[in-house]
Amino acid sequence: MKKILLVEEEDVMVTAIEFRLQKIGCQVSKAKNAESAQHLLQMDAPDLVIVSLNLQNGAGMDLVKWIRKERGVKLPVVIISELEQEEEVMEAYDAGANDFITKPFKPTELVLRVTHLLDKHDA
Repeated sequence: MKKILLVEEEDVMVTAIEFRLQKIGCQVSKAKNAESAQHLLQMDAPDLVIVSLNLQNGAGMDLVKWIRKERGVKLPVVIISELEQEEEVMEAYDAGANDFITKPFKPTELVLRVTHLLDKHDA
């Protein structure tokens, strides 16, 4: 069973994403802020992290940078964000994101991207 860490503040979004990921057999841990996510990452190693950039005080991007600093490039990171400004997308990839999805998105799209990254990581 693949372990996913979901870092998102919006309860509705968390519920929808968790449901879809559990449906494909993933175990989902949840954090509402960067500090909780860092604590969970230090306690257990997930197979993939989904990070919302819309965390308070821009902490989403800082979390991605922290993950890369602490975990290197081996842990796949998917960014979800409400805005798709070119600078934000470039900054996300420069920070170490493996993929970027703009809200609102189709749950199937997220599942396909997560599955692809997990398969690629296993290879």
